[in-house]
Amino acid sequence: MKAAGNKKLPVGIESFEKIRREGFYYVDKTAMIRDLLHKWGEVNLFTRPRRFGKSLNMSMLKAFFEIGADSTLFDGLAISEETELCSAYMGKFPVIFIRGKKPLPATDRSGFHRSERLRHIRCRLDGQPENAVDAAPEAL
Repeated sequence: MKAAGNKKLPVGIESFEKIRREGFYYVDKTAMIRDLLHKWGEVNLFTRPRRFGKSLNMSMLKAFFEIGADSTLFDGLAISEETELCSAYMGKFPVIFIRGKKPLPATDRSGFHRSERLRHIRCRLDGQPENAVDAAPEAL
């Protein structure tokens, strides 16, 4: 990471990893991870006005919780001081990160239809073979 005086502004960049690796200016919001873990609910709603960092915060959460997380991305940030939380939660979970900015295409590059892709994801999360879930796409 670069020294504070040489940091660039991350205009339009929503990737926590890119901001941290490429030395962009970053206002530390990682205390949100601690707060989320201490005050979690079954469902957590993150509301903010447009252009107030929702996607960046979700990218930060993904970088923290995703299996194989790179702990060096969090060096020097508030969450790195929470050693017990980091060892208990960092890099321990499969993460699905879906952005709502662009609609999903009906088929992806590999030719999978959207409903088939969602069924595949559901089976993987449930630990079932792919043919185990025969629900209609509306049920997904």
